[in-house]
Order: sequence, then structure tokens, then C-alpha cells
Amino acid sequence: MLLDLLVSDWDRHEDQWRWLNTSDTKDKDYAPVPRDRDQVLKINTGIVPKMITRSWLMPTFQGFDSIIPSVKYSLYKHRFVHAFPAFQFTKKEWKDMTEDFMQRITDSVIDVAIAQLPASSREIRGQELAATMKKRRDQLPAAMDRYYRFYNQVVDLRLSDKNEQVVLKDAPDGGLHLTIRKINKDGEVKGKLVDRVYDPQITREIRLYTGGGDDTIQVNYVSSSIKLRMIGERAINILPLISPGPVSGFIATRVVSLIPVMKAVFIKR
Repeated sequence: MLLDLLVSDWDRHEDQWRWLNTSDTKDKDYAPVPRDRDQVLKINTGIVPKMITRSWLMPTFQGFDSIIPSVKYSLYKHRFVHAFPAFQFTKKEWKDMTEDFMQRITDSVIDVAIAQLPASSREIRGQELAATMKKRRDQLPAAMDRYYRFYNQVVDLRLSDKNEQVVLKDAPDGGLHLTIRKINKDGEVKGKLVDRVYDPQITREIRLYTGGGDDTIQVNYVSSSIKLRMIGERAINILPLISPGPVSGFIATRVVSLIPVMKAVFIKR
């Protein structure tokens, strides 16, 4: 994602990736393999290309520039990864990954990369591309911080079609502590998939989509202001461990939707 933002490759939808299993065990651990980079370093010039980048037309067509005008549109096509359990990063983890990337992408690394272009391309725009990329790199920390706050306002989290246990607990300062663990065929709770505290200063709502497995949700919080929605493909075992007050009760309702998976919604409000 950081590399995509650096080179302004906005077209990173689902089919632009392949996934490589890097695990030696039966528990699969996939690494992303990008492909089809046909939008890298695209420069928009002229009146019409600039006009169509407005937010109500085609804002993803921002092009490769020394500034990052709207990171939420630059990374718009990446939104499908947000719902993966492995993408539930804390703000510190997000900041650390950004800082690590910044340390690796030095001026010399950019110069060497531009030097790999054909000689004819370097002669026309080599120095300009290098200078633009260096300025763009320097804006990454602020841009990634804005994007973290943007996509974590409403968190979509999708479980698998296997059995999983979800536990929701109160956390300090009104936060919401969410853990998700695997449940094996014998009903034993095993490996941890998610262990994260959501900050109410950033997150206002979590949408938890259960899959086709026999999932168990343990509701053990009452003080957090974060709204929780649970959307189930099948019946969900909800175990309220603390009796919620009248303001924070759960409401079950049937939802008429064009998406068949959305059968029931449980809202904490």
C-alpha cells in the first residue's frame, strides 16, 4: 500500500493481486503478490484531466504529482483488504510500518530506481520523476495517518466460513477490546486471529460480518461508545456476559436487502 501510494498506482482492485502461501504448516499465511502495474507514474496534464479528478467525477485519477491531494481516493481500490482480520492494525503498528518504509526508501534508492528506466525516458523526464518521488515520499507519514483515521471510522471485519470465537470487552478510555480466535473441529479455542483495542476517538462503528461457520460472540462490554453491528449469514451464538443497561441493549431485526448474506443485524447503541 505504501509503495502504491508512492508511485501513485491507484488501480489496485482485487484482480490486481495474487496470494502466495508462505507457511510451512497447515495454517496458511498468505503474502500479497502485486501484478498489472499499468497506472504507475501516470502524469495528468491539461484542463480536462484536471477537471475529471474532482470528487464528484473521477477523483482516483489524481496522477503522479509532488503532492498527495486526497489519500482516501489514492487508495480507494485497496478498500477490499480492510475487512481481513490480518489488516486490523493498531495505530502504533501502522506508524511503525510507515516509518520502516520511509527509512528504506532513501534518496539513493529512488535515484537507482529511476536509473533503471530506458535511456530515452531518463533523458526526457528522469530528474523530474526522481525529484517528484522524493517530495511525494516525504508526505507519506502525514498521508498515511490521515488514511488510518479515515478507514477506521467505520470498521468492516469479515470472519471466515470456519468456526470462530469473538470476545468484546471494555478497554480503558472508552475503548473496545476485540479478540477473535479459531475454534477447531473438537470445539477447542485455538489460535488468535485478531487482538486489538479500538479507540473511540477514531472509530465510531464496527461492522462484524460472520461467515458460514458456527461462530460464538461473547459480549462483555457496556461503557464504550463504539457502535457494534453484527451481520450474520447464519444463526449466531451471542453470549452476553454482562447485562447491558437500557441504553446499550441489543436489538435484533430482520433486514430486507439485495445482498442475501445480510440476514440479521444486532446493533449495540
